Amino acid sequence: MFQWILNRNVRTSAQAHALGERLRREGNALLAQGALQEAELCYRQAVAADPEVPSFHISLGFVLMQMQRWDEAQTELNKADNIDANNADCHYMLAELAERRLDFEKAAEHFQLAFELNVEFELACRDACRVLFMLGRIDDCRTQLIAGLALNPLNGDFHFYQGNLHLTEKNADLALESYRKALSLGADHAALHCFIGRILQQKGEIEAARRHMTRSIELDPSLAEAHHGLGVVNYHYGYFDQAIADQRNAIALDPSLLHAHTCLLFGLSFTPGCSPQQYLRQARIFGDAARLSASPPLPPANTLHHFAERRPLRIGWVSGDFRFHPVASFLEGILTHLAKEPLVLIAFSNNPQNDAVTDRLRGLMT
Repeated sequence: MFQWILNRNVRTSAQAHALGERLRREGNALLAQGALQEAELCYRQAVAADPEVPSFHISLGFVLMQMQRWDEAQTELNKADNIDANNADCHYMLAELAERRLDFEKAAEHFQLAFELNVEFELACRDACRVLFMLGRIDDCRTQLIAGLALNPLNGDFHFYQGNLHLTEKNADLALESYRKALSLGADHAALHCFIGRILQQKGEIEAARRHMTRSIELDPSLAEAHHGLGVVNYHYGYFDQAIADQRNAIALDPSLLHAHTCLLFGLSFTPGCSPQQYLRQARIFGDAARLSASPPLPPANTLHHFAERRPLRIGWVSGDFRFHPVASFLEGILTHLAKEPLVLIAFSNNPQNDAVTDRLRGLMT
C-alpha cells in the first residue's frame, strides 16, 4: 500500500513538472512575440504547477523585470536563489536587476558569482568586466578580463574592455590596437567608435576621427561624448557653426559634460554675433554645471561682501589682449558685471594696439 502511494506521488510530481515545463515554453514563445502580460500568466501558472523549479521563478522574474516591476521581480528571483543558490542563470538575472536599480556593486557581485558557478558563461564574464570597470575596480576588471580572453579570445567586447584598461594606464597606442582588434572581430557599438575617434583626433588623424564620431552618433544618437568629439573635429576643419551646434547637442544630452561647456565657450569666443552678455550667460551655465559636479558642492561665495564692509577690493589685470580678441570677449561681460560692485578695477595693456574694444574696456576701469 505504501509503495503504491509513493509511486502515485512520483507520477503526480512528474506530471506537475511536465505541465510547468510546457507552460514555461509557451511563455517563452509569447515573450518572443512581445506579449509580456500573456507570458507572465504562463510563467505564473508554471510556478503554481511546480513551485520548486528555479527556472520557473527565473522566467517569471525576467518578464516582471521587462515590465519594470522591480520588487516583484526581486521576490521571484530570491525564491529561485533560495531553492538553488548555485544557479548561475539566477545570479545573472539578479545582477541585471541590481544594475537596473543602479546598485552596481551588487550587480558586479552577482555577475562574478554567475561566472564562478559556470566558467563557460561568457556573457556573465563580459558583463562583470563592464560593471567592474564602471565602478573603477580596475584590478578586479583586469582579472576578470584575463579569464574572458582565455575563454574566448575572439570576443570583440573583451578586446574593447582591454582597450579601456590601456587608456587608464595612459597608453593610447595599445588602447587603439585593442579597439581596432575589437572592431575587426565584429564589435560595432557607439562607445567603441567614440573612443577610437577620440584617440585619432589626438593623433591628428582628423578625417578618420570624424568618420568614427559620425558612426558613433549613428549607432547611438544619445551619446553626448560622441557629439562633443564631433564638435572638436569640426573645430579642426574651421566649421565653427556646426561645432557649436555639436557642443550644444552634447550639453543638452549631458549637462554635466564639462569639457563640452568649455569647447562651446571656445567656439562662441570666435563668433562675431555672440554678445558679451550672451557669452556671460553661457559661462554662468558652465559655472553652475561645474558647481554641481563638485564634491561636495561648493557653497555660494560671500568673500566679496566680506571685504566690501572694510575697504574696496582692488582687482588688477595685465594682458596684451584688451582689444578685438577672444580673451577680451570673455572678459568684457565679467568686467561689466564687476564694475557695478564696490571694487577698484585696474588694467594694464602691454600691447600698443587699441580699438573700439579697448575703449569700451577702458571705460569700465575705476
